[in-house]
Amino acid sequence: MLSRLRTTSWLHRDDLKLSLLHAFFVCLGVLILASLGCNSASIPTAPPPSGTSVLTTQDVQTLMAQAVEQAVRLNETINVAVVDREGNVLGVYNMNNAQVIIPASQALFGEIAKARTATYASSNQQAFSTLTGCFITRSHFPPAQSNTAAGPLYGVPFSSRSDSDIQPNGGPRPPLGPPQPPAPGQPGLTNIPGGVPVYKNGLLAGGLGISGGSDTFLQLNTINDRCAGVTKDEMIALGALGNYAPPANLRGDNVFLDGIQLLYSNQPAPPANFTFTFDSLATRGSIHASYPIRPTPPPNFPPQGYVTFADGSRDFSARGGQVLTASDVQQIITNAANRASNTRAAIRRPIGSAAQVFICVADLDGTILGMWRTPDATIFSYDVAAQKARTVVAFSDPNDGMGIILRTFLNVPNGAPLAASTRAIGFLSQRYFPPGIDQGTGPRTQPPEMGPLYTYVDGQFDFQYMRLLTPRPPFQNGIQIFAGGIPLYKNGVLAGGIGVSGDGVDQDDYIAAGGTKGFEAPANIRTDQFRYNNTVLPYIKFPRQPNLK
Repeated sequence: MLSRLRTTSWLHRDDLKLSLLHAFFVCLGVLILASLGCNSASIPTAPPPSGTSVLTTQDVQTLMAQAVEQAVRLNETINVAVVDREGNVLGVYNMNNAQVIIPASQALFGEIAKARTATYASSNQQAFSTLTGCFITRSHFPPAQSNTAAGPLYGVPFSSRSDSDIQPNGGPRPPLGPPQPPAPGQPGLTNIPGGVPVYKNGLLAGGLGISGGSDTFLQLNTINDRCAGVTKDEMIALGALGNYAPPANLRGDNVFLDGIQLLYSNQPAPPANFTFTFDSLATRGSIHASYPIRPTPPPNFPPQGYVTFADGSRDFSARGGQVLTASDVQQIITNAANRASNTRAAIRRPIGSAAQVFICVADLDGTILGMWRTPDATIFSYDVAAQKARTVVAFSDPNDGMGIILRTFLNVPNGAPLAASTRAIGFLSQRYFPPGIDQGTGPRTQPPEMGPLYTYVDGQFDFQYMRLLTPRPPFQNGIQIFAGGIPLYKNGVLAGGIGVSGDGVDQDDYIAAGGTKGFEAPANIRTDQFRYNNTVLPYIKFPRQPNLK
């Protein structure tokens, strides 16, 4: 009996220990929940820092002097461009004997292209360089990793073109077929290293671009294939920033997409000990006559709300179209903006920040019926959102040339309804098809298949729809092939398109889908109901944990 009592006593003690331990963790959990709130509604969301930073004439001169000093240390002669957040050129400096890119056919290698790309892709909550842009736009993600799909922003280099009726500070159309003279306008987006964002007082203020380094063209294959290699342009750009460098926690290499760390630079920044003054540059080169030094001009973009430019050149407030009424457009944009405010951003820091985007609604003829900006949305997303909205209209329209081509590939009868999203169009536009499947192994291996909307022309990738169909008004800013564009339907009839861009491609899809509430495509005509070469196409895809609340 005694032994039984002792055994029972020890069991009671163990039970008591377990009970106390359980109670401890329960209490700890209660305390944690109390600090966070008992549900996800109290997860802190970090609004974008308010205000903007502007660059003064002295800031521009300082950046130029610092860049030239870094170049002299490396025995390089370079070109330097500084732009503001909206892509306005604040000055270009050419060192003596530097290869001047501005009017040349290699515009996308130029300093303005690099500076604009870096500032367009960055925000007050994340800093992307042109090398980051390279990393997320290759045929594989990560670059050169076989049997992976294309980068999340595969196709974005086809945006912000010089002939865009949306983005006034764009660049040339990508070269199609044999080399052509550059299109009118200034250089735009590029993935060549040497472009970095400029920050002032912790806020995005613009971009710095360097061109002319002696080794850039020697490493093009390495850059294009793997975003690898160290170039003098990148080294000088990183070293020139000094106190204008982005906060370390905002750099692109702090961002993970699908568990993959993004790339910001292939080398550390050189020491930032400067002695050159701007006046000392007079004997080493000159300011380009077309781009004299100036401070940041008054902004054109609104900080948030409907996109109406301060100079009156753009007015994308809500209006009615051929099928959609002004009230419809307002409702679509409101629904999307509300969803964005509760969507967890993919690229912004700190984690827990809300997505910031541009939201665009396009009419059946491509006319913009409304464009909305949430605070701090990246400027590249402005042109891209319009591209996405227009793209889904063109490919969904059975009477449009693009829609006819798509129906041909999918064996859909001419004139039949087909709701095509930009995710589906991008799926058919990749270097490898199905995306993420390269050439197999074995004696009977066949060459890798390309997507039907992708082809090689003289060694340069091209999209058949861009080659066969010249963009015409009002499709003047081209098409786009990554997620975030969804066609709109009213009473079962194609009525327009919505495009969203800004904070992760799955987030773009999720927010755009929120805008389609009440204007969804009939389920049986969505692209996910069709196959190409026995492969089911996608339509939209949502993040796993999209909501902040």
